[in-house]
Amino acid sequence: MKFVPKKQWCVLASGALAFALVKAPELLAQGCAMCKTVAAAQSKEAAASLNWGILLLLVPPVTIMSGLLLFAFRCRNAPLPTLDTDRSGGNEDITTTAA
Repeated sequence: MKFVPKKQWCVLASGALAFALVKAPELLAQGCAMCKTVAAAQSKEAAASLNWGILLLLVPPVTIMSGLLLFAFRCRNAPLPTLDTDRSGGNEDITTTAA
């Protein structure tokens, strides 16, 4: 994995935030008035089924994000490989026996 400087992360995050703010009206306008009207006109059993369906569709994204966060927290203090590793090939414990 390539190291990205802190300044570059700030620039990327600022760009993503600016894009989200510019596109916010289009992103927030995705709610369909017909969907809300139809859902409100249903019986109580159908409304309960719709609510359970929404909760069921929420499970995979929450599971994926929880897994990614758990992975990130477990790996955050992992030691980085260094260039000063021992390059002897593992032969340091072998003694030579010359006759």
